[in-house]
Amino acid sequence: MMKILFLVVCNVLLICSYENCPVEERQNVNYSSCSLTSVPRSLPLYTVLLDLSHNNISQLKRDDFSEMPALKFLNLSHNNIKEISDDIFKSSMKLEYLNLSHNELYNIFLVHVTELKNLDISYNKFALMTLGSVFGSMEKLECLSLSAETLQRHELKHIKSVWLKNVFLGFNNLLDYEHEKTDTITIVLKSKYCIDYLKYKRDCYVGVALLQRKANFKVTSLTLIDVRLPWNYLTKQTLQSSIKHLNVHYLNIIGQIVTTKISKNTSLETLKINRGTIYSYFFLQNDLYDFFINMMIKNLTIDNTPIVHMTCPQSTSILKQLDFSSNAFSDRVFSSIEEPICKTLTNLNTLILMGNKLEKLHQLSVTTKYMKSLKYLDVSANSLTYEFGDCTWTESIIVLNVSSNSLDRLVFKCLPQNTQILDLQNNQIASVPEDMVHLDALKELYLGSNRLLDIPDCNSFRKLEMLFTDANSLHTPSINFLSSCKNLRVFHAGNNPFMCTCSLRDFAMIKEQSGIEFIGWPDAYSCSYPEAFRGIFLKDFHVPEMSCNLTLLLVTILCPMIVITIAIAVLCIHYDALWYMKMMWQWTQTKRRAKASRRQETPEGLKYNAFVSYSQLDSIWVKEYLLPNLEEDKSVQICQHERDFIPGKSIIENIISCIEKSYKSIFVLSPNFIQSEWCHYELYFAHHQLLTANSDHLILILLEPISQYMIPSKYYKLKALMAKRTYIEWPKDRNKHKLFWANLRAAIQIHLAGPVEGTAESKL
Repeated sequence: MMKILFLVVCNVLLICSYENCPVEERQNVNYSSCSLTSVPRSLPLYTVLLDLSHNNISQLKRDDFSEMPALKFLNLSHNNIKEISDDIFKSSMKLEYLNLSHNELYNIFLVHVTELKNLDISYNKFALMTLGSVFGSMEKLECLSLSAETLQRHELKHIKSVWLKNVFLGFNNLLDYEHEKTDTITIVLKSKYCIDYLKYKRDCYVGVALLQRKANFKVTSLTLIDVRLPWNYLTKQTLQSSIKHLNVHYLNIIGQIVTTKISKNTSLETLKINRGTIYSYFFLQNDLYDFFINMMIKNLTIDNTPIVHMTCPQSTSILKQLDFSSNAFSDRVFSSIEEPICKTLTNLNTLILMGNKLEKLHQLSVTTKYMKSLKYLDVSANSLTYEFGDCTWTESIIVLNVSSNSLDRLVFKCLPQNTQILDLQNNQIASVPEDMVHLDALKELYLGSNRLLDIPDCNSFRKLEMLFTDANSLHTPSINFLSSCKNLRVFHAGNNPFMCTCSLRDFAMIKEQSGIEFIGWPDAYSCSYPEAFRGIFLKDFHVPEMSCNLTLLLVTILCPMIVITIAIAVLCIHYDALWYMKMMWQWTQTKRRAKASRRQETPEGLKYNAFVSYSQLDSIWVKEYLLPNLEEDKSVQICQHERDFIPGKSIIENIISCIEKSYKSIFVLSPNFIQSEWCHYELYFAHHQLLTANSDHLILILLEPISQYMIPSKYYKLKALMAKRTYIEWPKDRNKHKLFWANLRAAIQIHLAGPVEGTAESKL
């Protein structure tokens, strides 16, 4: 990882020189990961950048680059190169960048590369790094990457006059580094078994002289990777060195941790410890924390280390920046039982607590109360929530990052009033409340990846210039926010599930009308609903004006209809159409009555107009309502089992006989009906007659509502009839009873011939 960062820094200067090349000479050739075994032939004459990395090239011949005089960048890393011709770059006099790392070289001898600025020959097979006198001609060298088993003294003497900006060293043994003209050094020690420097174990020893003060030693930045340092070496020798910026990755602290007196005479300004581990199980935690927090340095970083607490400086600290990312800090970051609030970090400018275990936003505000110089606060990726309570932020905070927490809309009641940049992305915010803290200085607001249903207005932050509401739940956002966001310059609302209907038309057009810069336009702004518009960009979404303007639609439809109606009325009056229609209606009614009179012949053997089947529990309604209203006409005969069944016959015989001699069968349906076995028999026989006679024989009166699930499964015929046939409901409103009885009487009305002569019934 550090090697990649080192190369990026070194390449920045070279990219600038490439941009100054003539256009016709800017040719990039990329043959990376192409399984090549040799350098390709017939490469373009004006090739400037050539990438041959990650292949199987084993040898570089003299004429491989002879026809590329403009070559400036050459990457041959991650091959199997074992041998290089001495004058291979004789024709490439402009070469500035050469990467031969991760190959199989045992020695190297380069000539004709006087313009070289970046040389990387790390991770080869060098047992002893030897830089010959030929390196003395590389007067423009700025970045150098070396690695071997050992770098011995005086090996860099041939480039002692060259000022190196960045040096990368990867060794097993590094006793000393004698090149005085160096800005930044990155050291990677291959072995993982370093022990106390006093024992001078040469397997992975970082030389004491490298960290000791020298009058003319100008190294300002040192990076160590994967080292084990004793506690007293880290706390004493480090602070007494000439290094200003010390970065230690994968630090293993060994030895006994004891109280250490802090030296005020130190050149160190920045200390960064990444992924620290302590190989001591019996020590006072305050001895560890007090040393780091009381160091006379400006920038302290301890990240990806399982520390849960940090003490408060004993006196006013000169610390400008504290970075405790990805640790295990709780809400009481610098406080203790004796000192609930830390008051000595008054010079702190930047505080980063990202990726810890903070939970209460209110408690965090109290922590910053006395940090009078704090401008940047990053507490993202924690578990912060806010419900109630007064927040006592320091007034100096300008940038606040509380993204990736568990905050909802109430967070707007607990924010620093002077904040200019506020990051609330990836929380649970559904809206911005009206009774919030007025952020009069706010210029940038990031609300992406929340649950917003609409775009918030700027009533509480009038100076807002940048608003991000991407990846929310904006279906049909309104444009009302524009009226209050007068200073808005940059806006991002992409990656939302837009519903492309008439309501979205105004929003889709504000890109051109407002002059605001839309981030991600048009690719991030597309329709999600309805299905017909899915995937269409908002810039291509168009709906006709008539479809969205109700007034225009009504005028367009009603005006022609009114004109047509008036025209038809005029024609009807002029041609006497009403008289023709009246005559046609009378003729139709006359034909219908004549046809009906021919059909109304009494079927043979009928004695009753209707047979009534009902549950005994519903007999009151039948006797008090049904029979009196139907039989008030003397010509109507109703068969009721209580009065019309013939004694001596079985019940089933009586049922069959009455149904056969009745013109219609009336069934009074109710929950009581479905509980009666005899009612079921009567329905069965009536339905059987319906199928046999092929007539409309059944009349169903629904006395009370019956749900399908109430009907037992054995009454499948009743279920089928209620599903297929229209039934008459008994109205509760008395005003509707007359129409009900009129319809029912009309349904059973028929002329009965009376009983047949000689039958048992006539004699009786």
